Amino acid sequence: MKKTQKAILKAQEAVRAEKSAMLETVKNVDGSIAAHDIALEEIESEIKGLEELRAESLKAKREAIEYRNKLAEIIGE
Repeated sequence: MKKTQKAILKAQEAVRAEKSAMLETVKNVDGSIAAHDIALEEIESEIKGLEELRAESLKAKREAIEYRNKLAEIIGE
């Protein structure tokens, strides 16, 4: 009977250790997910900034084309 009880206690301890290891893994994965969320937010912010810069550049290009066309019209080209 004592051998059976010892075996049961060892098995219970092994289960507790495995659960503890799994919990640690879950915490590590949660940390990884949070890090990816932060990285994605930074990337999305960079994309937004680039889109705004692109829009400004396109506007400046259109204005330059309009100015060039007006000058060409004035000088008769």
